[in-house]
Amino acid sequence: MAETDAYVIQLWAHAIGLPCWVVSKDLELTCGSHDYEELEGLSEAVGAFIRKLPNGDLANKPSVALFRHFERFVVAPTETGWILLGPGSTHPVSLEEIDRAVQDGMHDNVPISAFRKYASQLTPIPHRRWLAAARAMAHVFGKSEPLDESIPVIWVNPQDAEESKSEQIDDIWPDEAWFETHRYRHTPAHNLEIERRVFQFVRDGDEEGLLAFRVHMRDERSGIGILSKHSELRNRTNLGICSITLATRVAVSEGVDVETAYSMSDAWIQTLEDATSLVDVEKTIDRALGAFARAVHVTRVTRYSRPVREATAFLRQHVTAPLRMADVSAHVGLHLHHLAELFKRETGRTLRQALSEFRMQRAMELLRETHLSIGEIAAMLQFSDQSHFTRCFRQYTGATPKTFRDGRISMDTKTQATDTGIRRGE
Repeated sequence: MAETDAYVIQLWAHAIGLPCWVVSKDLELTCGSHDYEELEGLSEAVGAFIRKLPNGDLANKPSVALFRHFERFVVAPTETGWILLGPGSTHPVSLEEIDRAVQDGMHDNVPISAFRKYASQLTPIPHRRWLAAARAMAHVFGKSEPLDESIPVIWVNPQDAEESKSEQIDDIWPDEAWFETHRYRHTPAHNLEIERRVFQFVRDGDEEGLLAFRVHMRDERSGIGILSKHSELRNRTNLGICSITLATRVAVSEGVDVETAYSMSDAWIQTLEDATSLVDVEKTIDRALGAFARAVHVTRVTRYSRPVREATAFLRQHVTAPLRMADVSAHVGLHLHHLAELFKRETGRTLRQALSEFRMQRAMELLRETHLSIGEIAAMLQFSDQSHFTRCFRQYTGATPKTFRDGRISMDTKTQATDTGIRRGE
């Protein structure tokens, strides 16, 4: 690496608030430029990471390396060794997170007091800026990679002597990138809406939607409670056990055989208890909840014929569209008269009644989850005016949209206990 390149990188690292290190092939720190001389534990912490540099994944091209619970580095291989930017984090690290890391043994050989001081002063930089830093390093070393997806995000486990494993950050399962990028935020308040939405996906038999929402949850963990103060591994395992237990009850309520549902619950909880890493815990929770959603879906689809299933899915997907029943029959491939007769016989509802019910369910979601006005919701759901929408909503729920919204907010604020939204038949 040219001296000019090293100097430019060091200046740039200083500008974004990260230490810069140049490491030789024999893992000696040959040059360092940083403002952390007074930070106890920094050299030891960086040294623990440097010992992992011979790993093949880190030797290929500039990467973002995730180390321990919340540390990260940009690593760029050179002809004579490596250049590092870091350590830093993606968010201000709380004392609770640090204590859980210590409890899990993640402080390596750094004294606990030094590790606490070191971790609490890591520079927080958003994940996309870490990717941008790795791309900039790629340009400096002539390996231009324009897209975020081309930057490897690699988990480096300080307690594992084997090669670290890297996965693409957009993998649907919770790979190291998703896991280490967004979590470890202390969230003492439990958000009932998150819980309600997760189990609504199970109730709907929507495995794909559930997995997509789980990705969102890993991206933004606010509102998810803490069930262990001392270990993040135990915390996630406990949350998973609670989720599987509740999913079991939801599946049974939707018609899944009791013996089948509880056998699934036992098997998934045992699998969860055997998980030895945070990534495995998250993967197991995803797959368990997905299995319950799939079981509900299978139970439901066996009740109805293919045309009725397709018509139901089409109606649900087009609640905000100016839909005609002829559009539904064209999508299914049956004459409207035959489809209407079949739908009524199997479901006990007309096509229009089903569409109205789906629109009411969507209206309740919008009233709970958004600040859209009642008039805007009415227009979105294709009602001729707000008065018509209010009449239909009151007939369906027993409350006006305003009463429903005001009552929901008041109830959630006062009780924070259960999801008791007004629904027909509950």
